[in-house]
Amino acid sequence: LLLLYMPVAVLGYYVYGESLSANVLDSLPRSITKSVISVMLALHMFFAFLLVINAPVQDLEEFFKVPKSFGWKRVLLRTIVMGTVIFVAQSIPRFGKVLNLVGGSATSLTSIVFPCLFYFRLSGQQNPNWPDRSLPIYEKVCLFVFIGCGIIGGCISTYSAITDIVQPESFKPPCYVNMTAASSI
Repeated sequence: LLLLYMPVAVLGYYVYGESLSANVLDSLPRSITKSVISVMLALHMFFAFLLVINAPVQDLEEFFKVPKSFGWKRVLLRTIVMGTVIFVAQSIPRFGKVLNLVGGSATSLTSIVFPCLFYFRLSGQQNPNWPDRSLPIYEKVCLFVFIGCGIIGGCISTYSAITDIVQPESFKPPCYVNMTAASSI
């Protein structure tokens, strides 16, 4: 993913400089290309959302013992879930800041720190049913460097996200409390 996103970010910054907004599409001039990209992104978000929300909803259906066949209980539960999602989306106007916090803390751990740590621990197991995998010293050093960089990067991005959240301009009422706030978002 980094190889896909990095060229867009670098080229966007190279072309637009400091005037580049967080959403690159906002920096592009009105054109048919921008409209096509917007429609394609909307379709992607719609279908990706369906895939992402499906597993948790099925878990909820199992937890509440909703029959697997189509029926009113299933429709009611899915409607409540969607209503909750919409309420949360409207209640947190600057949700990107929350995503930065989650990304800074959880993503660095789950994508960098934990895999290296688990690999290190699993390769050092002394179990007769487990193949012997001794790590050379250079590999151990690399793992510790990755773990250290992941922890430092995660702490820095978490700190940055928290300081961004507590800024006074972050505290805006949701649109259902202040109807005029919806026009300024």
